[in-house]
Amino acid sequence: MENQNIIKKERIAFIDYIKAFAIILVVLSHINAYNENLKIWTMSFSIPLFFIAHGMVYKWRVKKLSQFGEFLNKKFVAFLIPYAVWAFIYAGYSPENVVKIAYGSHESLSLAGSLTSLWFLPCIFTVDVIFEIILFISAKLKNQNIFILIFTILALTITAFIPHLSKGWPFELDVAVQCFAFTSIGYLVFPKIKSIREKAEKDKFVLLILGMVTVISAALTSLAYKNVSMPGGYVMSAEARYGFYPIYLICAAAGSVLFICICLLLEKVKIKSFQKLMAFIGQNTMMIFILQKPFIHLMQPLCKRINLNGIIALILILAVTIALCLIASVFVNAYIPVLSGRGKVPCKNVGDRS
Repeated sequence: MENQNIIKKERIAFIDYIKAFAIILVVLSHINAYNENLKIWTMSFSIPLFFIAHGMVYKWRVKKLSQFGEFLNKKFVAFLIPYAVWAFIYAGYSPENVVKIAYGSHESLSLAGSLTSLWFLPCIFTVDVIFEIILFISAKLKNQNIFILIFTILALTITAFIPHLSKGWPFELDVAVQCFAFTSIGYLVFPKIKSIREKAEKDKFVLLILGMVTVISAALTSLAYKNVSMPGGYVMSAEARYGFYPIYLICAAAGSVLFICICLLLEKVKIKSFQKLMAFIGQNTMMIFILQKPFIHLMQPLCKRINLNGIIALILILAVTIALCLIASVFVNAYIPVLSGRGKVPCKNVGDRS
Protein backbone atom coordinates (compact mmCIF):
# COMPACT_ATOMS: atom_id res chain seq x y z
CA MET A 1 0.00 0.00 0.00
CA GLU A 2 2.98 2.31 0.47
CA ASN A 3 3.43 2.81 -3.28
CA GLN A 4 -0.21 3.75 -3.69
CA ASN A 5 -0.07 6.39 -0.96
CA ILE A 6 3.12 7.93 -2.36
CA ILE A 7 1.71 8.17 -5.89
CA LYS A 8 -1.54 9.76 -4.69
CA LYS A 9 0.35 12.63 -3.05
CA GLU A 10 2.18 13.80 -6.17
CA ARG A 11 2.97 12.95 -9.72
CA ILE A 12 6.66 12.16 -9.57
CA ALA A 13 8.56 13.50 -12.56
CA PHE A 14 11.32 10.91 -12.58
CA ILE A 15 8.81 8.08 -13.18
CA ASP A 16 7.59 9.83 -16.32
CA TYR A 17 11.25 10.32 -17.25
CA ILE A 18 11.98 6.60 -16.79
CA LYS A 19 8.98 5.58 -18.90
CA ALA A 20 9.95 8.16 -21.52
CA PHE A 21 13.54 6.93 -21.72
CA ALA A 22 12.37 3.31 -21.80
CA ILE A 23 10.10 3.90 -24.80
CA ILE A 24 12.76 6.03 -26.54
CA LEU A 25 15.20 3.13 -26.13
CA VAL A 26 12.58 0.72 -27.52
CA VAL A 27 12.06 2.93 -30.57
CA LEU A 28 15.84 3.19 -31.03
CA SER A 29 16.03 -0.61 -30.91
CA HIS A 30 13.54 -0.88 -33.78
CA ILE A 31 15.46 1.47 -36.08
CA ASN A 32 17.49 -1.13 -37.95
CA ALA A 33 19.38 1.26 -40.21
CA TYR A 34 22.50 3.02 -38.84
CA ASN A 35 22.05 1.24 -35.54
CA GLU A 36 23.81 -2.14 -35.27
CA ASN A 37 26.02 -1.43 -32.25
CA LEU A 38 23.56 0.76 -30.37
CA LYS A 39 20.78 -1.80 -30.85
CA ILE A 40 22.81 -4.45 -28.98
CA TRP A 41 23.08 -2.04 -26.04
CA THR A 42 19.49 -0.75 -25.94
CA MET A 43 17.94 -4.20 -26.36
CA SER A 44 19.88 -5.51 -23.35
CA PHE A 45 17.83 -3.58 -20.78
CA SER A 46 15.04 -1.43 -22.29
CA ILE A 47 12.21 -3.91 -21.59
CA PRO A 48 13.35 -4.64 -17.99
CA LEU A 49 13.57 -0.86 -17.41
CA PHE A 50 10.03 -0.40 -18.72
CA PHE A 51 8.58 -3.06 -16.43
CA ILE A 52 10.48 -1.74 -13.41
CA ALA A 53 8.85 1.64 -14.08
CA HIS A 54 5.50 -0.16 -14.43
CA GLY A 55 6.02 -1.70 -10.99
CA MET A 56 6.82 1.69 -9.46
CA VAL A 57 3.39 3.04 -10.38
CA TYR A 58 1.48 -0.19 -9.84
CA LYS A 59 -1.60 0.28 -7.65
CA TRP A 60 -2.89 -2.38 -5.31
CA ARG A 61 -6.55 -2.88 -6.24
CA VAL A 62 -8.08 -6.22 -5.25
CA LYS A 63 -8.82 -6.38 -1.53
CA LYS A 64 -11.38 -9.17 -1.67
CA LEU A 65 -12.02 -11.98 -4.11
CA SER A 66 -15.26 -10.49 -5.39
CA GLN A 67 -13.31 -7.54 -6.83
CA PHE A 68 -11.11 -9.69 -9.05
CA GLY A 69 -13.65 -9.66 -11.89
CA GLU A 70 -13.62 -5.86 -11.84
CA PHE A 71 -9.84 -5.89 -11.95
CA LEU A 72 -9.83 -8.23 -14.98
CA ASN A 73 -12.44 -6.05 -16.67
CA LYS A 74 -10.25 -2.98 -16.26
CA LYS A 75 -7.17 -4.74 -17.58
CA PHE A 76 -9.21 -6.12 -20.49
CA VAL A 77 -10.22 -2.59 -21.48
CA ALA A 78 -6.73 -1.17 -20.87
CA PHE A 79 -4.74 -3.80 -22.77
CA LEU A 80 -6.69 -6.51 -24.59
CA ILE A 81 -9.26 -4.40 -26.46
CA PRO A 82 -6.52 -2.16 -27.93
CA TYR A 83 -4.50 -5.30 -28.67
CA ALA A 84 -7.30 -6.97 -30.62
CA VAL A 85 -8.35 -3.85 -32.54
CA TRP A 86 -4.82 -2.85 -33.55
CA ALA A 87 -3.85 -6.44 -34.38
CA PHE A 88 -6.70 -6.69 -36.89
CA ILE A 89 -6.04 -3.18 -38.22
CA TYR A 90 -2.49 -4.26 -39.09
CA ALA A 91 -3.26 -7.84 -40.18
CA GLY A 92 -6.76 -7.73 -41.60
CA TYR A 93 -9.55 -10.08 -40.61
CA SER A 94 -9.65 -13.77 -41.45
CA PRO A 95 -10.65 -16.87 -39.43
CA GLU A 96 -6.99 -17.95 -39.41
CA ASN A 97 -5.90 -14.58 -38.07
CA VAL A 98 -8.47 -14.75 -35.27
CA VAL A 99 -6.75 -17.88 -33.94
CA LYS A 100 -3.24 -16.47 -34.38
CA ILE A 101 -4.04 -13.12 -32.78
CA ALA A 102 -5.95 -14.77 -29.92
CA TYR A 103 -2.83 -16.84 -29.19
CA GLY A 104 -1.09 -13.58 -28.27
CA SER A 105 2.61 -14.20 -28.89
CA HIS A 106 5.23 -12.29 -30.89
CA GLU A 107 5.57 -15.29 -33.21
CA SER A 108 1.82 -15.75 -33.74
CA LEU A 109 1.43 -12.04 -34.56
CA SER A 110 4.17 -12.44 -37.16
CA LEU A 111 2.37 -15.46 -38.66
CA ALA A 112 -0.81 -13.38 -38.85
CA GLY A 113 1.06 -10.61 -40.69
CA SER A 114 0.26 -8.17 -37.88
CA LEU A 115 2.44 -5.73 -35.96
CA THR A 116 4.77 -7.86 -33.83
CA SER A 117 5.29 -5.02 -31.32
CA LEU A 118 1.77 -5.70 -30.07
CA TRP A 119 3.18 -8.68 -28.12
CA PHE A 120 3.66 -6.18 -25.32
CA LEU A 121 -0.09 -5.84 -24.60
CA PRO A 122 -0.97 -9.50 -23.84
CA CYS A 123 2.33 -9.69 -21.96
CA ILE A 124 1.57 -6.77 -19.65
CA PHE A 125 -1.95 -8.13 -19.11
CA THR A 126 -0.48 -11.46 -18.02
CA VAL A 127 2.09 -9.71 -15.82
CA ASP A 128 -0.57 -7.69 -14.02
CA VAL A 129 -2.75 -10.75 -13.42
CA ILE A 130 0.20 -12.69 -11.94
CA PHE A 131 1.29 -9.73 -9.82
CA GLU A 132 -2.23 -9.03 -8.56
CA ILE A 133 -2.61 -12.67 -7.49
CA ILE A 134 0.70 -12.48 -5.59
CA LEU A 135 -0.37 -9.24 -3.89
CA PHE A 136 -3.76 -10.67 -2.99
CA ILE A 137 -2.34 -13.90 -1.54
CA SER A 138 0.24 -12.01 0.53
CA ALA A 139 -1.99 -9.10 1.62
CA LYS A 140 -2.36 -10.19 5.24
CA LEU A 141 1.23 -11.32 5.76
CA LYS A 142 3.44 -9.31 8.10
CA ASN A 143 6.39 -9.71 5.75
CA GLN A 144 4.60 -9.19 2.45
CA ASN A 145 7.66 -7.70 0.74
CA ILE A 146 9.74 -10.77 1.60
CA PHE A 147 7.00 -12.99 0.13
CA ILE A 148 7.04 -10.90 -3.07
CA LEU A 149 10.86 -10.99 -3.16
CA ILE A 150 10.88 -14.80 -2.92
CA PHE A 151 8.51 -15.08 -5.89
CA THR A 152 10.62 -12.51 -7.77
CA ILE A 153 13.76 -14.61 -7.33
CA LEU A 154 11.83 -17.76 -8.30
CA ALA A 155 10.52 -16.07 -11.45
CA LEU A 156 13.99 -14.90 -12.53
CA THR A 157 15.34 -18.41 -11.92
CA ILE A 158 12.50 -20.26 -13.65
CA THR A 159 12.84 -18.03 -16.73
CA ALA A 160 16.24 -19.59 -17.48
CA PHE A 161 14.63 -23.04 -17.78
CA ILE A 162 11.39 -22.34 -19.64
CA PRO A 163 11.60 -24.10 -23.02
CA HIS A 164 11.15 -22.04 -26.17
CA LEU A 165 8.15 -22.90 -28.36
CA SER A 166 8.24 -22.27 -32.10
CA LYS A 167 4.99 -20.26 -31.88
CA GLY A 168 5.90 -18.73 -28.53
CA TRP A 169 3.81 -19.22 -25.39
CA PRO A 170 0.15 -18.11 -25.28
CA PHE A 171 -0.15 -14.50 -24.11
CA GLU A 172 3.65 -14.32 -23.85
CA LEU A 173 3.49 -16.38 -20.65
CA ASP A 174 7.19 -17.28 -20.73
CA VAL A 175 8.23 -13.64 -21.12
CA ALA A 176 5.60 -12.49 -18.61
CA VAL A 177 7.15 -14.64 -15.88
CA GLN A 178 10.34 -12.60 -16.10
CA CYS A 179 8.55 -9.29 -16.66
CA PHE A 180 6.54 -10.00 -13.51
CA ALA A 181 9.87 -10.18 -11.67
CA PHE A 182 10.95 -6.77 -12.97
CA THR A 183 7.53 -5.32 -12.11
CA SER A 184 7.95 -6.69 -8.58
CA ILE A 185 11.41 -5.16 -8.33
CA GLY A 186 10.01 -1.76 -9.31
CA TYR A 187 7.24 -2.11 -6.75
CA LEU A 188 9.66 -3.08 -3.98
CA VAL A 189 12.39 -0.50 -4.64
CA PHE A 190 10.15 2.49 -5.24
CA PRO A 191 9.82 3.53 -1.57
CA LYS A 192 13.63 3.34 -1.25
CA ILE A 193 14.07 5.51 -4.35
CA LYS A 194 11.57 7.98 -2.88
CA SER A 195 13.78 8.17 0.21
CA ILE A 196 16.88 8.77 -1.94
CA ARG A 197 15.06 11.60 -3.76
CA GLU A 198 14.25 13.27 -0.47
CA LYS A 199 17.84 12.95 0.79
CA ALA A 200 19.19 14.32 -2.49
CA GLU A 201 17.15 17.49 -1.92
CA LYS A 202 19.09 18.17 1.28
CA ASP A 203 22.48 16.51 0.83
CA LYS A 204 24.66 17.15 -2.23
CA PHE A 205 26.80 14.17 -1.24
CA VAL A 206 23.87 11.95 -2.28
CA LEU A 207 24.02 13.54 -5.73
CA LEU A 208 27.72 12.69 -5.90
CA ILE A 209 26.96 9.06 -5.02
CA LEU A 210 24.23 8.97 -7.69
CA GLY A 211 26.77 10.25 -10.20
CA MET A 212 29.26 7.55 -9.24
CA VAL A 213 26.60 4.82 -9.46
CA THR A 214 25.62 6.16 -12.88
CA VAL A 215 29.19 5.80 -14.17
CA ILE A 216 29.60 2.29 -12.72
CA SER A 217 26.24 1.16 -14.13
CA ALA A 218 27.09 2.55 -17.56
CA ALA A 219 30.35 0.60 -17.53
CA LEU A 220 28.54 -2.64 -16.60
CA THR A 221 26.08 -2.26 -19.49
CA SER A 222 29.02 -2.64 -21.89
CA LEU A 223 28.82 -6.36 -21.07
CA ALA A 224 25.95 -6.42 -23.58
CA TYR A 225 28.60 -6.61 -26.30
CA LYS A 226 29.82 -9.88 -24.76
CA ASN A 227 26.33 -11.37 -25.04
CA VAL A 228 25.84 -11.66 -28.80
CA SER A 229 25.70 -15.43 -29.31
CA MET A 230 21.91 -15.58 -29.87
CA PRO A 231 20.28 -15.25 -33.34
CA GLY A 232 20.52 -11.65 -34.53
CA GLY A 233 23.31 -10.92 -32.06
CA TYR A 234 21.13 -9.07 -29.54
CA VAL A 235 18.61 -9.74 -26.76
CA MET A 236 15.03 -10.22 -27.98
CA SER A 237 12.73 -10.11 -24.95
CA ALA A 238 9.60 -10.68 -27.05
CA GLU A 239 10.87 -14.14 -28.00
CA ALA A 240 12.54 -14.88 -24.63
CA ARG A 241 15.92 -14.73 -26.35
CA TYR A 242 18.43 -13.67 -23.70
CA GLY A 243 21.74 -15.20 -24.75
CA PHE A 244 23.99 -15.97 -21.77
CA TYR A 245 21.44 -15.45 -19.00
CA PRO A 246 23.75 -14.22 -16.17
CA ILE A 247 25.20 -11.49 -18.42
CA TYR A 248 21.69 -10.56 -19.52
CA LEU A 249 20.58 -10.12 -15.89
CA ILE A 250 23.64 -7.99 -15.10
CA CYS A 251 22.94 -5.75 -18.11
CA ALA A 252 19.23 -5.57 -17.28
CA ALA A 253 20.02 -4.50 -13.71
CA ALA A 254 22.84 -2.12 -14.65
CA GLY A 255 20.89 -0.46 -17.46
CA SER A 256 17.87 0.03 -15.23
CA VAL A 257 19.96 1.48 -12.39
CA LEU A 258 21.75 3.71 -14.93
CA PHE A 259 18.55 5.33 -16.18
CA ILE A 260 16.94 5.52 -12.74
CA CYS A 261 19.99 7.51 -11.59
CA ILE A 262 19.95 9.66 -14.73
CA CYS A 263 16.26 10.43 -14.19
CA LEU A 264 16.81 11.30 -10.53
CA LEU A 265 19.57 13.70 -11.59
CA LEU A 266 17.47 15.15 -14.41
CA GLU A 267 14.78 16.11 -11.90
CA LYS A 268 17.19 18.86 -10.89
CA VAL A 269 16.91 20.35 -14.39
CA LYS A 270 14.07 22.84 -13.98
CA ILE A 271 13.36 23.52 -17.65
CA LYS A 272 9.57 23.42 -17.99
CA SER A 273 9.51 22.62 -21.70
CA PHE A 274 11.79 19.62 -21.12
CA GLN A 275 9.72 18.48 -18.13
CA LYS A 276 6.46 18.73 -20.08
CA LEU A 277 7.88 16.90 -23.10
CA MET A 278 9.25 14.00 -21.03
CA ALA A 279 6.02 13.78 -19.04
CA PHE A 280 3.98 13.72 -22.26
CA ILE A 281 6.14 10.96 -23.73
CA GLY A 282 6.03 8.99 -20.46
CA GLN A 283 2.24 9.24 -20.32
CA ASN A 284 1.76 8.00 -23.90
CA THR A 285 4.09 5.02 -24.06
CA MET A 286 1.37 2.60 -25.19
CA MET A 287 0.50 4.60 -28.29
CA ILE A 288 4.19 5.07 -29.14
CA PHE A 289 4.69 1.30 -28.79
CA ILE A 290 1.73 0.65 -31.10
CA LEU A 291 2.44 3.26 -33.80
CA GLN A 292 6.24 3.53 -33.96
CA LYS A 293 7.11 0.85 -36.54
CA PRO A 294 5.09 2.19 -39.50
CA PHE A 295 6.68 5.63 -39.00
CA ILE A 296 10.15 4.08 -38.73
CA HIS A 297 9.55 2.13 -41.95
CA LEU A 298 8.46 5.37 -43.59
CA MET A 299 11.46 7.38 -42.42
CA GLN A 300 14.30 4.89 -43.06
CA PRO A 301 13.98 4.80 -46.89
CA LEU A 302 13.31 8.54 -46.91
CA CYS A 303 16.66 9.21 -45.21
CA LYS A 304 18.43 6.96 -47.70
CA ARG A 305 16.74 8.76 -50.61
CA ILE A 306 18.07 12.13 -49.43
CA ASN A 307 21.51 10.63 -48.67
CA LEU A 308 21.26 11.19 -44.93
CA ASN A 309 23.35 8.70 -42.97
CA GLY A 310 24.89 7.90 -39.61
CA ILE A 311 23.96 9.44 -36.30
CA ILE A 312 22.14 12.37 -37.91
CA ALA A 313 19.77 10.02 -39.75
CA LEU A 314 19.26 7.97 -36.59
CA ILE A 315 18.36 11.03 -34.50
CA LEU A 316 16.05 12.36 -37.23
CA ILE A 317 14.19 9.05 -37.55
CA LEU A 318 13.85 8.82 -33.77
CA ALA A 319 12.65 12.41 -33.34
CA VAL A 320 10.16 12.33 -36.21
CA THR A 321 8.81 8.93 -35.14
CA ILE A 322 8.26 10.05 -31.54
CA ALA A 323 6.71 13.34 -32.70
CA LEU A 324 4.28 11.67 -35.13
CA CYS A 325 3.30 9.10 -32.48
CA LEU A 326 2.59 11.88 -29.97
CA ILE A 327 0.48 13.81 -32.48
CA ALA A 328 -1.51 10.65 -33.22
CA SER A 329 -1.83 10.02 -29.46
CA VAL A 330 -3.53 13.38 -28.93
CA PHE A 331 -6.14 12.50 -31.57
CA VAL A 332 -6.69 8.91 -30.38
CA ASN A 333 -6.89 9.85 -26.68
CA ALA A 334 -9.42 12.59 -27.45
CA TYR A 335 -11.67 10.86 -29.97
CA ILE A 336 -11.03 7.07 -29.86
CA PRO A 337 -9.71 6.44 -26.33
CA VAL A 338 -10.56 2.75 -26.53
CA LEU A 339 -7.61 2.37 -28.94
CA SER A 340 -5.16 3.67 -26.34
CA GLY A 341 -6.57 1.66 -23.43
CA ARG A 342 -8.32 4.67 -21.96
CA GLY A 343 -11.89 3.58 -22.58
CA LYS A 344 -14.36 3.84 -19.72
CA VAL A 345 -14.67 0.85 -17.43
CA PRO A 346 -18.17 0.19 -16.04
CA CYS A 347 -17.05 -0.98 -12.59
CA LYS A 348 -16.29 0.26 -9.08
CA ASN A 349 -13.52 -0.20 -6.52
CA VAL A 350 -10.76 -0.42 -9.09
CA GLY A 351 -7.85 2.04 -9.19
CA ASP A 352 -6.60 4.17 -12.06
CA ARG A 353 -4.88 2.66 -15.06
CA SER A 354 -1.17 2.12 -14.38
